[in-house]
Amino acid sequence: MLSPGCTVKEDRGLCPAVLKINLPPGDGEVCVSLVNPEGERVTHTVVLQDVPSVAGYPVCRDPFILLVSTGRFEEGGLLVPEGQQCPELYVHREMVHVSGEKVEVQAVLEKEFCRLEVSVVSQFSEPDMSISGDWCGQELDGALVSGRFRTPVASGGVVRVPRQGDSSLMLDVRSGQVTRSFAIGEYMAEAGYDWEEASLQDISIKVDFVRSRIQLRGNAWSQIFPIKIEL
Repeated sequence: MLSPGCTVKEDRGLCPAVLKINLPPGDGEVCVSLVNPEGERVTHTVVLQDVPSVAGYPVCRDPFILLVSTGRFEEGGLLVPEGQQCPELYVHREMVHVSGEKVEVQAVLEKEFCRLEVSVVSQFSEPDMSISGDWCGQELDGALVSGRFRTPVASGGVVRVPRQGDSSLMLDVRSGQVTRSFAIGEYMAEAGYDWEEASLQDISIKVDFVRSRIQLRGNAWSQIFPIKIEL
């Protein structure tokens, strides 16, 4: 009647442990990636529920990276192709250390993009506009990927900008043969916008050629600057 198994005297360091992930309520799916010290990755897809839910997986005892995201990270990370917007990316990322037979993690999905609303007031016809920056995604470990981000935007429209590593974000406004460029990343930095915030804020930008000013508006603040135009 005896069943084989471990005893209290045996070394259980090589036995797998159990990871329990407490997921927030939501709509849609999340990708759960487990990355071991050798860089090997296992990815699971979990459907979120209307109420908090729990997902469980066997894991190694060595420290590993846990990534829970609304977007799928490939081997090179998550990259935003030129001409497209950032997906609605929410991420929980942490290094997990297993000290016993189980470990429990509370997944807090942080917002990794900025909704940027752009409007232009001018005497010109409807201009062609685009937003560009020097950062186009992020790697599994959260490191930002240097590369061209560029996407069109209409006046009064909203674009999703991936997390940026500096204030290089630009707004190009083209009317006829003339293109006017605005260093909106510098305006945002001067207004106190923080790209290193855990969950990025949304912001609106209004370029007023008539009054020669640019207005930035956040959730609870608004700031106006005189226009600086780069031709």
